[in-house]
Amino acid sequence: MNTPTNRDIVVGIRARLDTYRKGWADELPQVLWTFRTTPKGSNRETPFSLVYSSEAVIPAKIAVPTQRVMEFNDESNVINLKENLDLLEERRDIAAIREASNKQKISKYYNQRVRERTFRPDDFVWRNKNTSRVEDTGKLGPN
Repeated sequence: MNTPTNRDIVVGIRARLDTYRKGWADELPQVLWTFRTTPKGSNRETPFSLVYSSEAVIPAKIAVPTQRVMEFNDESNVINLKENLDLLEERRDIAAIREASNKQKISKYYNQRVRERTFRPDDFVWRNKNTSRVEDTGKLGPN
């Protein structure tokens, strides 16, 4: 399952809060829920569906009488969940193939713009002076 990075969480919290920045701890569960139930662009699947083999229903939609909630049948739901569980490995494989295809497209796009260089043992090259420092002195240290 894709775990949200700190940057994803902060962006989600900033989007949900006003300029006051108070109450971020109360918004954290909703931000994480949103992250887990949003389809990702790389594999077009939600992390929730890849782990639990079914799509999540937003809690607010359960309280509102919709067609899906009114026609809920417990017996057919158990059968459908078992079918989804059987197809889970296939969905994961398809998501992995999509993600690998996406990575291949990105690397092909990147590699079109890269100039290949080869070095031989006696070639002169520029060396970065920062790599020879023993310790990092920070931004206030000498150049």
